[in-house]
Amino acid sequence: AAEFIDACQSMFYCGMKKKNDELILRVIHQMEVYFKGHPDETSLALMLEDYKYEYAKVKHDVDSMITALKNMNIFNEQIIEESQNRRIQELDTYFHVNKKLYDAKVQASKANHVKTQFLSNMSHDMRTPINGIMGMLAMIKKYRDNGNKVDDCLEKIDVSSKHLLSLVNDVLDMNKLELNTEKME
Repeated sequence: AAEFIDACQSMFYCGMKKKNDELILRVIHQMEVYFKGHPDETSLALMLEDYKYEYAKVKHDVDSMITALKNMNIFNEQIIEESQNRRIQELDTYFHVNKKLYDAKVQASKANHVKTQFLSNMSHDMRTPINGIMGMLAMIKKYRDNGNKVDDCLEKIDVSSKHLLSLVNDVLDMNKLELNTEKME
C-alpha cells in the first residue's frame, strides 16, 4: 500500500505540474478502485479527496471542491474516531494489566505477611524445646551424681528433641510444598 500511495502521489503531482488532465484523472480513478477494495484505509481516502480538491481548485469547479471538502471532513472524523477507539483499547489494556499487577502485588504481600507470621511463630516454637534441652543439660551437669534426676532430665531432653525435630520437619515440608507450587506456576 505504501508503494502504491507513493507512486500515486508522484504521478498526481507530475500531472498537476504538467497540467496533464488525463494522467491526473487516471491516478484519481486508480486510487478510487484501490479504495473500493480496501475501504478501511481511511488515510488513503483522505489523500484521494485532497487530490480531488486540488484538481477541482485548478479547474475552478466549486461544486467538486465542496464535495471533496465534505468527504475530507467525513474521513477526518473517521480517522479521529478510529484513533479514539484505539486509545480506549490501549487504556483498557493498560488498566487491565495494572489491575493484574496490583492483584499480584496484594497476593504477594499477603503471602509475605503469612510467611513472616509463620516464621515468627515457628522461631518461638523452636526456642522453647531448645531452651528446655539446654536447661536439662545444665541440670545434668549440676546433678551428675543423682541418677534419678539425670534420668528425668534425659527423658525431658528426648521429648523436647523429638518435638524440635517435628517442628523442623514441618518447616522443611512447607518449604518443599512452596517450591513445588512455584514450579507449577
